[in-house]
Amino acid sequence: MVVIEDEANIRDALELVFNGMFEVRAFASAEDALKMDPEAARVVRVIFLDGILGYHMDGEAALPLIKAKFPGASVIFMGALGGLRREELRAQGVALVLPKPWNLEELREAARSCSRAASR
Repeated sequence: MVVIEDEANIRDALELVFNGMFEVRAFASAEDALKMDPEAARVVRVIFLDGILGYHMDGEAALPLIKAKFPGASVIFMGALGGLRREELRAQGVALVLPKPWNLEELREAARSCSRAASR
């Protein structure tokens, strides 16, 4: 699993939530995630992508690059704005949009569901 989230406290919390369920690689920016080794990127099945990534490329701009870099992964788009643009994001290949706020079980179920779908 890959988590792309610029806020360290959220990034750290997501790593804790998924520790034991998945091997988690967390990045503070889409640019950093896109530097991941191509072989390692091919086995990623779930990506949590924040919609607003500070001063870096935002989640929506990064989406086509993320989809190309991680071809076997289901992308879960996180953030308040995602709920407003759900249909557009789905049309761009996002598997699931999770507007804030989330609860832990919702995050876990989203990851399990998308992981199963990506493995088919």
